[in-house]
Amino acid sequence: MKTSKSLLILIGFILITIHLEAQISASLTFDPSDLQFDTIGIYTQPSFPGCHFTDIVGAPNIPIITKQYVLPKNAEITSINIYDSVHHSLQGSFLIYPTQNPIILDGRPAPPFVEPDTLYYNSHSRFNGNIIEIESISNVMGFNLAKIKIYPLQYIPADSTLIFFDNIRFSINFQITGTDPLFKKLTSRQYNEITDYLTQTIDNPEDIEASGPICEFLEPAYKGTRPLNLSFLPWAGGDNVEYIIITNDQLKGSFDILAEWKMGKGIPSLVVTTSQIEEYYPGFDLAEKIFNYLKEVNNVMV
Repeated sequence: MKTSKSLLILIGFILITIHLEAQISASLTFDPSDLQFDTIGIYTQPSFPGCHFTDIVGAPNIPIITKQYVLPKNAEITSINIYDSVHHSLQGSFLIYPTQNPIILDGRPAPPFVEPDTLYYNSHSRFNGNIIEIESISNVMGFNLAKIKIYPLQYIPADSTLIFFDNIRFSINFQITGTDPLFKKLTSRQYNEITDYLTQTIDNPEDIEASGPICEFLEPAYKGTRPLNLSFLPWAGGDNVEYIIITNDQLKGSFDILAEWKMGKGIPSLVVTTSQIEEYYPGFDLAEKIFNYLKEVNNVMV
């Protein structure tokens, strides 16, 4: 048997992270009869009911439709793919109104008119080009929400042409990473209120139950039969607070009446003064201190 004066033993620990790929598929249909046209001088302004508009000053002011989807826990979007669409060109020649600077409603005069930017208006390419974009990713009480922008109307400025998308079929592709979030302080009433709100605001409510946080429900809900240990400091412990009122010291007495009424309805409520927040929370000004307080409330109390 051969021996060696030195023996080097290498022990390797290989950490394998598995990313589960998945997607949410959706189909959006737009009715040309919903499209409205307004005339502003020599320009045409298209719109849909309830739409938003592009915000690039000097570029064509085309309408945007927003949609919001709940994603599974710990989902990270990797891409959005359009795998089918139906579109047609609208009859006519269009000079779309250029996006203007916002008007500030404080009495100051409106900003001067911004002429069409030739960078966009001399182009033979579609504007905005992207039919679907991600606007934001947010987390609401453990629910992962993706807001997207849809441009069902595309404009080719150099040709004065509008292209209308009757149907868009797309998928939001994502991967699942990390561990499930756990919210230790959440009553069934709070959970139901959150899911009711999401049902009215997202476009895939059928995925709510499977996409929310793992909840350790605090049961039974408060019935007003015992004193509560409520603290405005999230890290101080005590009973769960469901309703927080922030006011100054002068108005605290008036809002105490509201908090007592809420308590009588079975909703643990607390009045917090700005002086209490200023004493315990850092920030450049009072607004930032309140923001830091509410951020900790959101992270700890719920």
